[in-house]
Amino acid sequence: MKIYIVLNSSFYTEEQNQYCFNNKIELEWDLPFLPNDTDLLDCDSIIEDMPEWDIGLSWSVHYINYVRINGIISPIVTLSGE
Repeated sequence: MKIYIVLNSSFYTEEQNQYCFNNKIELEWDLPFLPNDTDLLDCDSIIEDMPEWDIGLSWSVHYINYVRINGIISPIVTLSGE
C-alpha cells in the first residue's frame, strides 16, 4: 500500500515545514497495518530521501488523515520531529 509522509518539526524553519507539507514523501508500506499515534519511526532507515536539512531527529506519529489521490484513498501520516 502507498502511504504519504509529512515531516514536521519545531526545529525546522517555517519554510522547511511548508516544503515538507507541499512535497509529501511517497512510500510503499508493506506492513498490513498503519502506525499508531505516538509510535516512533526510524525515518533514516525507512525513508531514502530525507530532506537535506534533517538533523537526525526522532520521529513520532502525530496524526493520520486520509485523502483520495488519483482515485485511491491513501493515508497521509504526519510525523513530528523532536
